[in-house]
Amino acid sequence: MTELHRLLIDDFYVAESRGLTRSFHPMKKHAASPVVSPEKPWELRTGGEGVASPAVIWDPDEKLYKMWYWAVVGGLHDCYATSHDGIHWEKPSLGIKAFEGSTDNNIVETPGRLGPGSIMFMPDAPLGPESRYTMVSWIPSPTIHQRYMPLFSADGLRWRTLKDADDEPGISGPGVGDTGTCCLASDRFPREPDQPGVFLAFPRAHCKVGRFGRRAVGFTYCDAVPNFNKLMADWPLPVLVMAPDLIDDEMARERLARAYKQGITHYDEPADHHCEFYSMQVWRCGDVFLGSVWIFDISMNTDRLGAWNQHGIMETQLAYSRDCVHWERLGDRQPWIERGEPGSVDDAMIHFNCAPVRVGDELFVYYSAGNMPHPTVDPSWTAGISREVLAGRRHARQHIGLATCRPDGFISLDAGRSVGRLRTKPFEWRGQSLFLNLDATGGEAAVRLLDENGRTIKGADQPTVLTGNHLEGEVKLDGLDPASLNGRKCCLEIRMKAAKLYSYTIR
Repeated sequence: MTELHRLLIDDFYVAESRGLTRSFHPMKKHAASPVVSPEKPWELRTGGEGVASPAVIWDPDEKLYKMWYWAVVGGLHDCYATSHDGIHWEKPSLGIKAFEGSTDNNIVETPGRLGPGSIMFMPDAPLGPESRYTMVSWIPSPTIHQRYMPLFSADGLRWRTLKDADDEPGISGPGVGDTGTCCLASDRFPREPDQPGVFLAFPRAHCKVGRFGRRAVGFTYCDAVPNFNKLMADWPLPVLVMAPDLIDDEMARERLARAYKQGITHYDEPADHHCEFYSMQVWRCGDVFLGSVWIFDISMNTDRLGAWNQHGIMETQLAYSRDCVHWERLGDRQPWIERGEPGSVDDAMIHFNCAPVRVGDELFVYYSAGNMPHPTVDPSWTAGISREVLAGRRHARQHIGLATCRPDGFISLDAGRSVGRLRTKPFEWRGQSLFLNLDATGGEAAVRLLDENGRTIKGADQPTVLTGNHLEGEVKLDGLDPASLNGRKCCLEIRMKAAKLYSYTIR
């Protein structure tokens, strides 16, 4: 059944608003966070390793949450874990890939690296059983160093790429970097209803803003055609869609000053201070795309010490788009997932998060939690920290953290003690029931259905009043047969007091 599901993150669907304000709602870190820590020999040995880059899905057939993540001891390993509640994770012995002569581990088989980026889980395998699990991975070829190619798996444990993959360009081109993400758009958005579905990819791009060359976000897409032998092998050249600006630089300088004072960063060169976008994880919510942007604040270019890279900290902001090309930040560029206090597992870096996963009445977001800044080149400093980790006096460098929010709980339209009023733009009614995602604890919301000209529809004269906190508060259309509304242009009038409205849905 077609569903109309709309967030209220901006005025795109608002015809009139009085006495209402918008609030940004950052993620809240779960009390159990971190939920996956390095403990196995292939995850932690010298004290300088950890676990990172989680990708999580829910498998309705097996009734399991499944996670793929990185571990780095003697090279990068893609590992696998499962959970029944999204909080307590088990690392099963898979018997697939040997580590130091033994397959008694949870390492999967893959020709590339599984991440960062979401794994696209298609239980009905519309592209064939071998593509039940699909993702786009950074897989260099002998001739193309910076290139992304698809990976496919029937079971999530044994992955393969295309035959003759070295001969395919995949996602490559000028400015493409080594970090990117992917997601699947439905067959109705952003393409026309009679067009095939689309795989969306957001590879790293590079650009120059001011006097700095910077990491930024690119975009490209390909059709989900049922030609498995060449599936996702041919993509248009990525285009630049998001880049930092000078306001980001000013905010980066403030964050870096605090981090250096707190001892979180090791190097500080004010002439190098600037902001970059390390990458962005995108997912669809209703008819918009949301993206968690990994904000990289650079405190020093390490070429000053004879190395190539940048030293700095990371945290996550939230952005949105309706076409995947034009993006706007939400929350006035404040953190969506904020770095922790000094001494916590995530005081230096929050990055490489997965797309949100619904767990009960919450959205769970798993992220890489780091208490060391982006690479340093001081071996004495890092060796000292490694000794502290092995002695149990310091957290391991990287864990997998967990942050939560209510479904659609990114931005709300709020009414205070005085009554606020919202009238939506007209929409075509398709469905049986109307639901509000609403927190009216201590207040109320009165909802009426109007015609496209804002007049009361016959039979819907009296508003439905909702109180309390509802993820799906049903608006009773007493006196109306919903079938009689199908195809008709309608709009909503919502009068609220002491309430927060997040979204509305018709299905």
